[in-house]
Parts: sequence; C-alpha cells; structure tokens
Amino acid sequence: MASKYTSNYSRFQFYDLPFTPNYDEVIYVEAEYDERTNQQIKENYDFIKEAFAKRGKRFVYLPYLTQELLSSDEVWRYRNPVMTISMNELPVLESNFMMKYCRFSDRIKITKPAFFIATPYLDIWFNNEPPLFYDALAIDVSEMDNAEAYWDYMVEQIAEFSPTWVEYRRIINSKNGNGILLREITDPDYLFEDEVNKMLEEVRLKVDQLRRSGISDVILSQIIFPKAPLSTLRITKDYRIFLSEYNDVEIHMTPIVKAVYFLFLRHPEGILFKELIDYRDELDMIYRSVKEKKKMKDEPWTFFDYAQVQRICDPTDNSINEKCARIKEAFLLHIHEDIAQEYIVTGKRGEPKRIKLSADKIIWE
Repeated sequence: MASKYTSNYSRFQFYDLPFTPNYDEVIYVEAEYDERTNQQIKENYDFIKEAFAKRGKRFVYLPYLTQELLSSDEVWRYRNPVMTISMNELPVLESNFMMKYCRFSDRIKITKPAFFIATPYLDIWFNNEPPLFYDALAIDVSEMDNAEAYWDYMVEQIAEFSPTWVEYRRIINSKNGNGILLREITDPDYLFEDEVNKMLEEVRLKVDQLRRSGISDVILSQIIFPKAPLSTLRITKDYRIFLSEYNDVEIHMTPIVKAVYFLFLRHPEGILFKELIDYRDELDMIYRSVKEKKKMKDEPWTFFDYAQVQRICDPTDNSINEKCARIKEAFLLHIHEDIAQEYIVTGKRGEPKRIKLSADKIIWE
C-alpha cells in the first residue's frame, strides 16, 4: 500500500569534511533556515530521536549538539575518566554547516531540508579514502497531518535506505576476496585483529554513543584532551575487576573470559597463541577458581567447561580470538580505546600477545 507521504532521495558528494562520517548517524541538513521544519523538529525532538534509536541510528540536530555534549558527563569520562569539563566556549553548529563542504553542482540541488546519512561506496574504499557520499531524504512538513505518523515514516525511510556498518563490511569482504581468504585460514594468530574487530561490531553502536564519533568530532576536537593517567587495575578476592581511579568502575566479564584475562595478567612477558596448549592446566586451574569464587561451588565441572578450556588452547580454533574480543568489549564499554589499549590483550601477528599495563598498576587483593 502506497504511503500518502512523498519520499524523494538524492545523493550528494562532499570534499574535505572536517570529520569522518559515521554510517549510523542521521544529520538534519538545510541550505537555508526553514522556520516551520525546525519548529516541528524541536516540538517532536524526543520522539524523532527515539524513533531513530529503535532502528539503530543516532539522530543529530546540529543546533542542539553542543549543549548535549556539554551536558553529558559520560562523554567526557569516556575520553578522560579523571577530567572535568566546564562550560567552555565551544562552537554551536547550524544546520547548514555541511553545505560549504558540498560539491557546488550538488549544493544548488538542495532546495528542501533533509535527513542526511553517510553511504559508503566501493570506489572510495578502494582508493583507501573515507567515504564522502551522503544520501538525503527531503523533508516537506506541509504534507504533515499527524506529526508522529509523519516523522515515524520519514525515520523508517532513511533508516532503511542506507546499509548498516555490518552490512557494509559484508560487502567489502565479498568484493575484495578477504571473505574467502579468512574462511580458509584457521590460524587464530593470523586472524587476531580482523576477528576481534569483527566480533566487536555488535557493540560498536553502544561504544559510538559514548565516543560520539562522526560530526560530534567537530566540537570535541576543539577541546584538548590530555592523556588520562592510567588507573590501578584492582582484582578483589572474589575476582571482581575494578578501575580504582576511574570512579571505581567495575569491568564485567563471564567466568571463562575472566579466566583468559587473568592468564595473560599472570604472564606479562606475553603468550604466543600457538603455545597456548602449554598453559592449558594453568587456565583450567584459573577457570575453576573463578567459578568457585562466583558462588558456583555446587555446579559440577562439566564437559562443557572442559571443552571451553580445550578450545581456547587449540592452535587451530578461533575461540581465543572470541575471548580477546570479549575482553576488549568489556573495557570499551567504559573507557576510550586510547586508554583501553593498556588494559586489553594486544600484539602483532607472529608475536606474543600481552597486556601492556605495568605490574605496579595491578593489585591482587
């Protein structure tokens, strides 16, 4: 059944954007200020924002962006957990901010306000350049008879029009042949970085909400974020993990992931994945201990538990990469990746994987 609302799409190219486009970010853009449309957005802002969130997108209304960033302690704590931010003078972006970066032949075609979303194209990717194309859905509030019905329809249209980041990565892998190559390779060490990043895609949107990637960088880049002093990593007697100087935030992991993490903490010199079999008994002991402290004393040691340890230590099994991805995820949900790199398992291909954090920053109670 055809909708009573109009769906007019256009494609625009941009040059020298001062930020890296975010594929899940929908930005309201207009060439000239449109009083009626802006008023409708302001009156229905919470509804529009929530409608996008339900579809895995973040709505950006530029006139509100600076104030939202300044009022979000989470954003500052994520980038620097010990830093406080005052109401510094930061730029307030207008809804025509992106126009000066738009190709002139495209710019003159923008006659109505629109929702813009970055759309990756393979020719851009092959040139190893960031995507500079945006698809736009024109907004015409003169068609509106019911505000929520209209905005829900427009949100649905633009949210479904462009590929998600996960879909984009699937396209890239199928086009460049890596998808086939990665299926043929079984060495966890060779796949370490690719597999860890791929497994983190499911939490990327949560992390982006804290990191505020995309056009937010135009504002955030105005602030000099000194490198945060590293917090003490505190492991309690019952094996809970806390970052003491970062508001004592707790890092949550499942028992088996936590066991892997503790194994690497116990070996600051690092461990080669191909030699994990030599650490099987130690990992088994750690895992049993973690489960016991987690009040699982009455749960028998099952074949499933045994199999998990076996798989992690199997040099042809990818289980170790999955566990390292979960470790990274646990930290990224609380601190920026620049800081998290000191706390997670890292290492180059063919070299021992290790946790960089110095011993004096680790406290076992």
